[in-house]
Amino acid sequence: MPKISEKRKQQRNVPLATFILYRLGNLKISQTQIANEAGVSLALANYVIWGTAETPRVRAIILKLLGYRNWEELEKAASEIRTIVKQDGKLG
Repeated sequence: MPKISEKRKQQRNVPLATFILYRLGNLKISQTQIANEAGVSLALANYVIWGTAETPRVRAIILKLLGYRNWEELEKAASEIRTIVKQDGKLG
């Protein structure tokens, strides 16, 4: 995988990526599977998950797998989880 640039590091959406990766892990779906289904590189699929790239095809696959209608709905769910964790210190 290519080295991540400082610019990309600053653009990352850690709460969203954590939420997506957690949900995908529960479904036993890998980033490689998403990349293969989308016909893109693993690096690009990873960049989409971390919020440093926007590819409609990859986003559509993630949304379908996780059961969301649009990216904004997914971001809202991730932010609500973050709020719960901040309030009681537990993921729940």
